[in-house]
Amino acid sequence: METMEAFGISYVDGRFRFGEYEYDGLAEAVIHAKAAKATV
Repeated sequence: METMEAFGISYVDGRFRFGEYEYDGLAEAVIHAKAAKATV
């Protein structure tokens, strides 16, 4: 299973952060991270 760190997602002040974006939930952050990874 891939971890948050593998996707470049961090957890700061109760929110998940991916790049310059913040998300309330981990699932939303992972979906966006996977989509970004797929387009690179």
